[in-house]
Amino acid sequence: VVVESDFYQGISYIINPNQTELFNDTAYDFTFILDSDYWTVTDFGFVLFNSTGDNIGSDSDTTNGGTTTVNLDVGNNIQISINYYWVIDSNYTNGSRMWYVMNDAGTDWSIWVFFRDLRNYADDEIFGLDNFGLAILTFLFIFIFTGIMSYKFGLISPAAISMLIFTLVLFFDVGLGLMEGFNPIGALPHLPTILVGIIMAGILFKEVYR
Repeated sequence: VVVESDFYQGISYIINPNQTELFNDTAYDFTFILDSDYWTVTDFGFVLFNSTGDNIGSDSDTTNGGTTTVNLDVGNNIQISINYYWVIDSNYTNGSRMWYVMNDAGTDWSIWVFFRDLRNYADDEIFGLDNFGLAILTFLFIFIFTGIMSYKFGLISPAAISMLIFTLVLFFDVGLGLMEGFNPIGALPHLPTILVGIIMAGILFKEVYR
């Protein structure tokens, strides 16, 4: 019997930027932070590609974990993808992630720019606001907004309320990337959306078969 090694064991990592959308002609710090408390990592890093598959930046390190980073102006690219990897005992493990690049021309006062600036404040911890604090503020907004809408439109059905909450969490978590602070390191991406989706499915199932 051959037992294959699990080269994810003891591995945790963070990829930045946290948000799923970027804005053109804007510089971002693309980082891949790796930590290993089981295996000894001999090499890790990442490569950035644009929508046509061109290599537009890379960084690597031969230490047992740490931070690799590239500061990149996304320019007029419409899509940026990252291929990150780590090497353990000559075994190569990799993954990928993608960002869409939006054109914010003429949106100097748009809601997208507001959330972009808010996201940047959290990344830079301006005014003491970090990613977890931003996630808490987003959660409070969802809670208050749901209460106001329920009162104004008479929403009393658990199914309707759960669908409203799920829609808001989906928008703020997946769409704007404002709830990354609730994701444990190395956990599934968009964990708040997944958990709320499971709860909503349970409530809908109960409503249907009640």
